Amino acid sequence: MKDEMAVAIVGARFGVRGEVKLRSLSEEVEHLLKLELVTLCKGSERKAHRISSARRHSGDVLVRFEGVETPEQARLFTGYEVRVPREQAAPLGEGEYYITDLIGLSLMLNGESVGTVKSLWNSGAHDMIDVEKADGSMVVVPFIERYIGKVDLETKSIEVLVDWILE
Repeated sequence: MKDEMAVAIVGARFGVRGEVKLRSLSEEVEHLLKLELVTLCKGSERKAHRISSARRHSGDVLVRFEGVETPEQARLFTGYEVRVPREQAAPLGEGEYYITDLIGLSLMLNGESVGTVKSLWNSGAHDMIDVEKADGSMVVVPFIERYIGKVDLETKSIEVLVDWILE
């Protein structure tokens, strides 16, 4: 499990006081209102920034970074990923996982490894996992109870329930 997690993306600037919108990566926003110190990342660039204010506005979370006073200064942060220590990320509900914890897990069928989770994304209907099979080919598996059994973070494995889905 990784100690630092991406929790939001800095969106457009807002207003004339140097605020920006944060787009939550978890659809939860309460934890974003409590952030004080964050790491902003874009490519290989990493910068620590203190948040001087955070508030809700029409369903969005607006933040202002310390030292940022104008819309022109705020615009420079657009597109940065907001990273925080794991304990400051949105709390998980029953049967929920952080994406970062699923990446790299082995996909298991009948006790045998059949691939490795490379990414997870939402199709609009449900979550999907991209799996790299042993032969290097890629397959997409719906991350739903019908096809996925036990997720075991300790053994770093995810059980797949049917073999045909890997074809």
